[in-house]
Amino acid sequence: MTSPHQKKIVPFRPHPFPPRKFHKNPLSKLVNRANRYLEKYNDVILNSPSLELFLAQLVHLEAIASVESQKVKATLKEFLLFLHSKGKKNSKLALVDDYRKALLWACKRVKKHPLSKEMLCKIHKMAKKSTRYKKELGFYREQQNWIGPDGCKIEEAYFYPPAAKNVEKLMRQLLRYSKKKEGEPLLQLALLLAQFLIIHPFMDGNGRISRMLIPLFLYREKAIPLPFFFMSNFLLKHRLHYFQNLFTTTRLNRWEPWAAFFLKGVLQETRNSLRLFKQLLVLENKMKQKIPSMQKETLHFLFNNPVFSRSSFKGNGNVLKALQKAKLVQKDSNKIYCFSSLLKILKK
Repeated sequence: MTSPHQKKIVPFRPHPFPPRKFHKNPLSKLVNRANRYLEKYNDVILNSPSLELFLAQLVHLEAIASVESQKVKATLKEFLLFLHSKGKKNSKLALVDDYRKALLWACKRVKKHPLSKEMLCKIHKMAKKSTRYKKELGFYREQQNWIGPDGCKIEEAYFYPPAAKNVEKLMRQLLRYSKKKEGEPLLQLALLLAQFLIIHPFMDGNGRISRMLIPLFLYREKAIPLPFFFMSNFLLKHRLHYFQNLFTTTRLNRWEPWAAFFLKGVLQETRNSLRLFKQLLVLENKMKQKIPSMQKETLHFLFNNPVFSRSSFKGNGNVLKALQKAKLVQKDSNKIYCFSSLLKILKK
C-alpha cells in the first residue's frame, strides 16, 4: 500500500518529436560560427600529414572525460600505464577502457552502417562491459529509471524518463529522424541528443552513449571527414547548464536554449582541438629538428605510445638516449619511459 507521504512516480510524456515549434532564426549566427570553425577543424584533419599521430590520444582523452561523469577520475598517464600493463585489475580504468573500445568499434562500424537499434545496443554492451549489472547490458530498459542526485532513491529523483513501454516506439521515431536530411546537421544533432537523453532508453549509461552519437552522426552526415569529434570535456565542465537547458526542453517544450548551449559547445571544442593540433605539430617539428636521425617509424611510435618499455621501443638506443638528453622523453620508475613532452601538452 502506498504511503500518503510517498512521492507519486509520473513518467514524462514526451512532446511531439521533432518539435513542431523550433525557432531556427535566433540561432543562425551561432550555427554559422560553429560551421566555420568546424570547417577549419576539417581542413586540419584533411590536410595534416601527421593526423594519425594525434587521433589515438584524442580517443583516450575522450574516454577519460566521458567516464569522469561517473565519478571515475583518472589521468592520461594512469590510463596509458594501465594499457601498457595489459589491463591489470583496476575497475575504474577498466571502465575507461570499455568506453575506448566501444567508441573505436562504433567509429569503424558507422563508416558502412547507419545508426540503428542494433548498433546502439552493441555500443551500450561494450561501453559497460565491466559493470556489475550484466543483465541490463545491450537492451532497452524494461522498467522505470530516473535522474537525480548521485545515489538517490527513485522517490528523490527530479526527472522520470518516459515509461519503459514507450521506449521502443520513441527510439524508432528518433532513429527515423536521424536519417532525414534536414539541411543543418548541427541543429539536427542538437535535437537528437536532447531527445535521446529525455528518452533515456537504457537503465544506465545513457550519457556515455549519447556522447558517442556526436561524432557518429556528424560523420554520417559528412559534416566531418572522420568520426573523431568529441564533446565530453565541454559537457562535463558545464554539467549544471547541461541539465538546466535539458530540463527547459522537457518543462517548457523550448528546444532553443539547449540547441544554443550545444552549438557553443561545438565552438569551444573545435577551438580547443585546433589549438591542440597546432601544439602537437610544433612538438613534432621540434623533435625532427633536435633529432634529425630519428626515423618516421620511431616518431609514430612515440605519439601512439607515450608510455613504453625499452623492449617495445621502435628505434635504436642512441635515439632513445638523444630523446632523454633533449628532455623529450623521461625514464619513469619500473623501467617505464614516458613521452613527457606530449603528456604535458595533453594534460592541459
